[in-house]
Amino acid sequence: MVCWLLWAILFIAVEGQQSELPVPVDVKVESDSKNKIYISWKDDSTFGNITDKIIYEIKISYNGETKPVYYEEVIHPTVTHYWQWTSPLYLQCLTHSVEIRARYQNQTSKWIKKMIYGYTGPEANIYPQSETVLAGSKIKYCCIAEQSKKLHGLQYGGMLLNATHVINRTYIFDVHLTAPSMSWGDNLLCETKGTVVFVGYPPEVHNFMCETRNLKSMQCHWKNGRHCNLQGLKTTVYSLNARNYLTNCDCRECECTYCAIAIPTGHEVVDWTLTSKNSLNETKNVDAADPRHRGQIYILYLFPPHGLSVKDVDKRSANLHWRWNESSYESLPMVCQAQLNYSQAKEIRKESSGTKGLMSLTSLTLSDLYPAVTYSVRVRCHSAEHFWKWGDWSSSVIFTTKEDIPEALDIWMQIRNENTSFVVWKSLTPDKSHGKIQKYQVKWGTKLEVLNGADHRWYEHSGREGRITVSAVNSAGVSPPSSIVIPAVYSGQETTRLNASDGGFNLSWTGSPKATYGYVVDWVPAVSDGTSTVDWIKIPDNSTSIRIQPDHIKEGKKYILSLHACTTEAPELLDRWEGYFREKEPLKPVPSFKLEQNDNGVHLTWEEISQEGLRGYLSHYEIKYFQTKLNVQKEVNVSAGKQSFTIKHLEVASYIFKIRAVTGGGKGPEAESRISLMSDAFQIIVETVTALLITISVFICVLVLSYKNRVCLSRLKEKVYPAIPEPSLVFHPLKEADVQLFKLPPENIDFVTEDTEVKTLKCQDFHCSSLYQNLDGTEIVSALENPTYNPTFNCVPKENSQSETETPSYQAQLVPSITHCLLPSSPSHCQSYQPHHFITCTSKTDPCAG
Repeated sequence: MVCWLLWAILFIAVEGQQSELPVPVDVKVESDSKNKIYISWKDDSTFGNITDKIIYEIKISYNGETKPVYYEEVIHPTVTHYWQWTSPLYLQCLTHSVEIRARYQNQTSKWIKKMIYGYTGPEANIYPQSETVLAGSKIKYCCIAEQSKKLHGLQYGGMLLNATHVINRTYIFDVHLTAPSMSWGDNLLCETKGTVVFVGYPPEVHNFMCETRNLKSMQCHWKNGRHCNLQGLKTTVYSLNARNYLTNCDCRECECTYCAIAIPTGHEVVDWTLTSKNSLNETKNVDAADPRHRGQIYILYLFPPHGLSVKDVDKRSANLHWRWNESSYESLPMVCQAQLNYSQAKEIRKESSGTKGLMSLTSLTLSDLYPAVTYSVRVRCHSAEHFWKWGDWSSSVIFTTKEDIPEALDIWMQIRNENTSFVVWKSLTPDKSHGKIQKYQVKWGTKLEVLNGADHRWYEHSGREGRITVSAVNSAGVSPPSSIVIPAVYSGQETTRLNASDGGFNLSWTGSPKATYGYVVDWVPAVSDGTSTVDWIKIPDNSTSIRIQPDHIKEGKKYILSLHACTTEAPELLDRWEGYFREKEPLKPVPSFKLEQNDNGVHLTWEEISQEGLRGYLSHYEIKYFQTKLNVQKEVNVSAGKQSFTIKHLEVASYIFKIRAVTGGGKGPEAESRISLMSDAFQIIVETVTALLITISVFICVLVLSYKNRVCLSRLKEKVYPAIPEPSLVFHPLKEADVQLFKLPPENIDFVTEDTEVKTLKCQDFHCSSLYQNLDGTEIVSALENPTYNPTFNCVPKENSQSETETPSYQAQLVPSITHCLLPSSPSHCQSYQPHHFITCTSKTDPCAG
């Protein structure tokens, strides 16, 4: 038993020694400054014929970890082997362990281990440093913390990124570099240590093309794509045909768009290769071309002609001459083109005719020019064999063609009233006037009248039919005559309303056999503002429709359009329309907008807007109203032509009403009015109080005016009713012997007391003396005793008074026809003036006797 165990142990030992393979020979492990690991080795010489069957196992792990981060089996049929691996981390971040061994079937060799050491310094650090990456990339950064310290995070773009702890002092960050960095880079900070990252794009070149201008050197052009965003040492470097230091280049902001290079002598076909390279990538663009042609695309781009001049200028032609400064153009077939601009900004381009294939073209003939027109001309050329593109334009020269007789005028006529009509003609454009129009000749029968060049109409006031001929005159001569027959004055035809579409009218009519020479449609504003003129268009006789859409019209203005048949005699009016080429919204609000309560509704009235303010056909009136407190708006449309409208069944409240006119051009400004509705009883009270207030106000005004103008009224009364002086009876003192008795005639005598009481005494015989009594019989005074007392009588004459002959005892001189004697206590004004009489009398104790 013991012997068997010893034999088993010996067998296993021998078997183990026989299964172990030789290790790889000359194993070398190297790395770059970033993250690449390079391994090389050789087979052991004892492998012999099994070399192609040997498998090499390679595993890579971080120092301190047993689990590898990468494992691969490699089979190489060669004796010397090479292998490389790219680490996801920069090699400075961690110490990498590289192991390799051989394996054949069940036999393996021992592992050979090599170390690549990372950063081991005591201070913090960050990798990679100063890296240039493509925008949109995701890069792993590692931070190595200081010894015995913990790392908090990585700062980038104003953010603090979270870290993943790997081993020992190493922390890993995933940084997404989505956007290009600034031209000087973006900063990343790891505690007190930082680095810069440059984020950009590889170079992009489009439309690379080379051409020649003189067959001696090539000029290459291209367009760059998006900006590389890398500058300084990292900027894009261009090379053309491997020439790194190019001259005559146009470069801006680290990118070039143009470079020139000499054409190699003795080469017919050259490949032009543009290489653009920056820190991220390198691109190449190739342009293969014959300097003279590329298939059917010619790459010769000619310089401009020099010394351009104009000679042999006539009415409708001129010759151009120039020279070339390039000797290489002397044997070059070419085609040239002239560009003409004249005063109306109309551009004419003429290619040279019959010059293709001519060597070194230096002249060109211009034909079909307009007389008396100032032209600006310039010239350019291209190769006649293979067209690539036109050369540059030469400098411009100016010349003026000679004048020629004008073309015939386009004339028309208008009838203004019964005795006045006029002929009007259009101004000739420069291509028809052939020079400056100096005057116009108008012929009416045997009468010839000359108008200056600024006039464009001629009036005729006879009202008779007649033919009028008009011609234009310039320095070269007289134009062919244009004639028209003015008809006898006729009454205007009724107009038909037209509706415009897109600023024009579509007219159609029934053909007339009288229209031997076609038709004429004219249009003129319905209301002339002094600057309006008639315009017209002539139509062939085989047409019965046309669209009228003038370039120059006045929007919001009504026009009258007339259709005439052009006969052998006077034009005949066929039809007439009216309308707006383009309607506009009303200019003014609806005038005189008023409101009045009508029972439980409101009656609205307004006036029409004038045609000038309406500026279109009135469609309807738009009325809006609402209560001031509710602000719930209602709307009513009233048809055109009405000037009043009643809205019924409204609540007692305050309302705001708005109205505006609507035309085909839009809605006009609003007119607004307010009203407060009242109940019937309240309305009666308000009307009564209003009437009383008006009456009282008028009365007060009359009183105030009378008071303020009392002086004027007094003067007016004196003029109309002048004052009558008071009549007075003056009693002179008499002797008693001279006193005589008299008897008053029978009459009514009114005595007026101080209290204005009137008493009438009927006396048959009244004896007066110098003694007077009051009504109560007391004595007043005696004329004899008081000679200075003069009683005054205010007498009013009466008709049918008795004569003096009926009173023989009456001795005094009395006023005839005095029937009323008023004896007031104070004198008063006479109502009727009579001459004064002096009365001398005596009286009895009883004033009345008999």
